[in-house]
Amino acid sequence: MDAAIGYDWRKSRLPASAAGLIVGLGAAITYGTLLIGLLGRPIGVQLAWVAYLTLLFGSLAYWAIRKLVVPRLSGFSLRGKILWAIGALATGLLIVMAAPIGLPPRGANGKLKILATGEMNPASQGIEVWVERMRDGSGEIPLSEVKLHGDWEIRRGVPLHYAPAPASLEWNGWCRGDLHVTLTSHAWSGIVVIQWNGTERRIDLYRAQGGQQRIVLPTTEAPIGDFSLLGLVLRGCCAVALAAIAIVLGLWLGSRRLEAPCGIRPARWMWLAYALPCVIVWLAYWLAFYPGVMLSDSYDQFHQAMTGQFHDAHPAAHTFVIWLVTRLWRSPAAVSLAQILALAGVAGWGLAVLRRMGVAPRLTWLICLAFALSPVNSLMVIELVKDMAFTIGILALSIMLMQIVASDGEWLNQPGRWLALASVSALTLLVRHNGPHVVIGALLILLAVYWRQWRRIALSMAMIVCIWIAVKGPLYHAARVDTASDREFEIYPVLHHLGAHVHAGTPLTSPQRELLERIHPLEDGWLYDPYSVRNLWYSPHTDMPLAWQRRQELRASLLELLRKNPWVDINHQLQVSCFVWRMTTPPDGYFGTTGLWMEHGQLRYIWDPKGKLPQHESATQRPVSPRLHRWLSKLAVATDFPPYRDWIWRTPLYLYLAIGAVIIWSVRMGQARALLILAPILLNSAVLMLAAMEQTLRHQYPVYAAALLLIGLPFARFRPVALSARSVLRGR
Repeated sequence: MDAAIGYDWRKSRLPASAAGLIVGLGAAITYGTLLIGLLGRPIGVQLAWVAYLTLLFGSLAYWAIRKLVVPRLSGFSLRGKILWAIGALATGLLIVMAAPIGLPPRGANGKLKILATGEMNPASQGIEVWVERMRDGSGEIPLSEVKLHGDWEIRRGVPLHYAPAPASLEWNGWCRGDLHVTLTSHAWSGIVVIQWNGTERRIDLYRAQGGQQRIVLPTTEAPIGDFSLLGLVLRGCCAVALAAIAIVLGLWLGSRRLEAPCGIRPARWMWLAYALPCVIVWLAYWLAFYPGVMLSDSYDQFHQAMTGQFHDAHPAAHTFVIWLVTRLWRSPAAVSLAQILALAGVAGWGLAVLRRMGVAPRLTWLICLAFALSPVNSLMVIELVKDMAFTIGILALSIMLMQIVASDGEWLNQPGRWLALASVSALTLLVRHNGPHVVIGALLILLAVYWRQWRRIALSMAMIVCIWIAVKGPLYHAARVDTASDREFEIYPVLHHLGAHVHAGTPLTSPQRELLERIHPLEDGWLYDPYSVRNLWYSPHTDMPLAWQRRQELRASLLELLRKNPWVDINHQLQVSCFVWRMTTPPDGYFGTTGLWMEHGQLRYIWDPKGKLPQHESATQRPVSPRLHRWLSKLAVATDFPPYRDWIWRTPLYLYLAIGAVIIWSVRMGQARALLILAPILLNSAVLMLAAMEQTLRHQYPVYAAALLLIGLPFARFRPVALSARSVLRGR
């Protein structure tokens, strides 16, 4: 079409100059606003900076467009060029929303005083006050700016007070946006008084189940809204700048040609070579945190396995696995060791598959080392939770889908492959309650994409149904599993949404008010926390049996309130699910990472039942190597604080990297069906977006583990060839 009208856009400098100017202006406004802080400076200074930065970034953008973008886009059709532009802009907008990027908050002088009164709730066992963090819109407030008066101690980098005499913590300074203070709440917590700019609040920190209280202290200056004209302009400029970076990187990776397969065959035991570094590193953590990290859920399941009294609040199928593993060695260490070997083996298998697809050895070994040395993997793999088994299954399923796509479906036609797919899928969907939504959804998408192999896929799905019926029916019956104990969990999301309406002041009818008042007093706003339902869940004033009994009325009430004020539910769902999509922790939010916590100044990693369950001697905290325990504890704690927490532990960044990697590989292959590989992690994320009740890493850990392998796909050099687990493992 260009030739028909006598115009060659590749040789013309006008489009490149215009595009470079737009990108340069967008980058200049973004850089100047966010990094230099031009807002509030004289208009002349702002214009001078913007002109200089536009010239600088515009020149770089013009060079990149002429030398990198135009030559690579020339091989695409007009439709392809448009899709590249739309995709790059969508990527920029996604990053702007997920980071999130907005106007710097306006500031005001603030004066804070936290008074540890030395008083306590009658039910509390102590008067401890832990000031975990203080942050405003610009980040954490360093401890060096805080003044401590009285008997305070600094433990694990935060102030602690536990002496009978009152003590105070003071801070005066410039506060950008609201000030967010996070205090520890547990069974040993006392009472504090918080004074902020002339206002005073008295807070009882006692909470039997433990947790944190996040207090928002507003500034007197109203912030500039992110959806004001200025906020929208900044976001638009930032999206344009990020889109430019995205299209350059995408074309660099996605336009490289695939080579004809030359039959790279990893050595027979290459998968074991990749698995070995993982085993070595994780065994060090196993010795340091022996016999494993155990939360309350972990201890409950271990107790069931030891006593043979099973319930399905945590999937009994996973508890059966714990029971089976502990027959020869009745210790949690047997389970954590089995998890180490299983995850290392699956990761080694996945890396061997990447190597066969032509990913360079240096890159596969780099991914291997990242997988092994990651503190996320190292601590999660020794944590006795159902999410670990689910992650291993999702990772194996993702590798199988990768082989199906790489072989254009031929992998399914090889003997026994449908049975392997069925076995992995069945075990995965049985070990977590949302497993069926993820696994069956992925297999239905597989059936739609590779309908020519429908017989093999149908056989796999029939096998899965048979295993499901056998486990949920005869096996549950033989083990006398209590299947009624898990049903209360179904009402928790409904209660959380109702709490949002109570907190927002949505008008209630008399029957609704009466019912909600009976379940929990309305005067405290139903203890609403947008990021977790645990406040309401663990409150002694919450009548959960009544909530379950009246669940139909509660659901009907929620639907009526949803029609009255839908924005309350939309805003609530975006907040409670932000650990799925938002790359940074909200200032007033939290993110649960490891199963480690501080108790009386000591690092704990095994839950103490405190009389709720019998104590098991094998489930007690006793590191084999105290020196390793000290070293690795310091590393874990150090990475669990800003600025490292969001980039190391939080999963949305890895979700977006995985999506980008698979999209680039699908572009190189010229097949949209390659996106099938993302089905398991996207479905898991979608389920949590709709049903999340708290902010924890372990629920999204499958995304993290799968992403570390999938980021190698854009660097595969060969055209797809038929792969199989046997050929990869044996080098045939």
